[in-house]
Amino acid sequence: MKKIKFTTLAFLAITAFAFLFSSCESDENYSRSNYWNGIATVYPEENGNFYLVLENAKLGIKESDVKDYNPIEGQRALVQFSLLEKDTSKYDFYIKLEAIQDVLSKKIIDLTSSNAEELGVDPIKVLSLPWISDNYLNIHYGYNVGDKPVVHFINLVQNKLEESSIGDGDEPIRLEFRHNANGDGEISGTTGYVSFDLSPFQVEDKDSVSLKIKVKDFTEDRTYNINYKYR
Repeated sequence: MKKIKFTTLAFLAITAFAFLFSSCESDENYSRSNYWNGIATVYPEENGNFYLVLENAKLGIKESDVKDYNPIEGQRALVQFSLLEKDTSKYDFYIKLEAIQDVLSKKIIDLTSSNAEELGVDPIKVLSLPWISDNYLNIHYGYNVGDKPVVHFINLVQNKLEESSIGDGDEPIRLEFRHNANGDGEISGTTGYVSFDLSPFQVEDKDSVSLKIKVKDFTEDRTYNINYKYR
């Protein structure tokens, strides 16, 4: 098995926006040359405009270098922007949108005996620690590809074949990050981002749940323990 060789992304590494927004509370001097990146949720407005929600902050687009983008409600997107000013009425911040690229957004599915083969067990590499924003689990991943166009399947599953995955009581919910290469070769590497909706795991009488995510890497199985705090 070849080790993955990753291509370079056009976007920079994801920035910690919780720190960014908290640090801006007392700073009215926003720099137009200070670019930020993150995965946000898109919400269309009237007349073809749209705004973004990132780390629970509502971002209004006052200036934009983006043309011909079709906003779809609930779409997750990798965005690059600069902060312009803080607003206390309609939006939390006004921004200049530098670039936007849709991110694969999916629901978590149940792994059963009928779909196990389709979900696959091919290796996939998690390139940075998975993180949660706006009730989504975001994963930056990489895998190998061949020289022919082959569709790869990426999914986050709850293994219902194992009773321990359900997460009753204080036990963590056990998930698996699955990859099906559909027989593709391993000539070069590619990377991407995916967002998975975690809201179905919210429990009324709790403020958080624990997630244990298993990933088949190129050299070994890895496990990521993440706390999903939603209240």
